[in-house]
Amino acid sequence: DYRETIDLVDKYKLNGLDNVIGFELISANVSLDGDNTDKFPFIDLAIPEIPHIACRQNEYGIPIIARLKTKDGEYVETEVEGSYSNYFTPIKLSTLTLKLFNVKSDPIISNYPKINYEFEITVLNRSLSQR
Repeated sequence: DYRETIDLVDKYKLNGLDNVIGFELISANVSLDGDNTDKFPFIDLAIPEIPHIACRQNEYGIPIIARLKTKDGEYVETEVEGSYSNYFTPIKLSTLTLKLFNVKSDPIISNYPKINYEFEITVLNRSLSQR
């Protein structure tokens, strides 16, 4: 199955992610090898490190960040479906594990996906215990 782990500390030099209180997907663009876009009208993006309160649940009970719909041979995030809270109790965030699932919630198998994501991470300036 396809999964990508993003190292926020070493690769992106994002120090101070000890008080993450919010997470939102701004945009996503996924191009899979083969003809997967013909098979599936959408795919789901899950990131296990993000608390469930900031996720939506798909029909199989998997907490997902977004449902990416097919458009012009790629999967894209076009708009947030419904409103939900993307804020949570402060956590430390050093990696993000991106997982893709098809319409049956089976993991997507792709050898060379081309993926572009844009996230917004909200960090509390000082921890609550320091106030």
